[in-house]
Amino acid sequence: MSSLAKSLMTHKKIKTTEAKAKELRPMVEKLMTRDKKNPRAGGGYTRIIKLPRRKSDGSKMAVIEVIEK
Repeated sequence: MSSLAKSLMTHKKIKTTEAKAKELRPMVEKLMTRDKKNPRAGGGYTRIIKLPRRKSDGSKMAVIEVIEK
C-alpha cells in the first residue's frame, strides 16, 4: 500500500483494482492533511472512478486521483 500511496502522490492519478483503491483512499487523505510543510499538497481529497472489468481475470478496475483544493 505504501508504494501505491507514493505513486499516487507523485503522479496524482493511478489505475488499480477497485478494492486497492478503496483501501488506499483513507491512507492518502490522512497523508494530505498531515503535510503542513507543503501548502499546495496540505489539503484536498481523492476521487475513485470505476472502470470496466479487466479482461484477463475479470477484476473490477478503478482510477484513483488526487483532487487538490
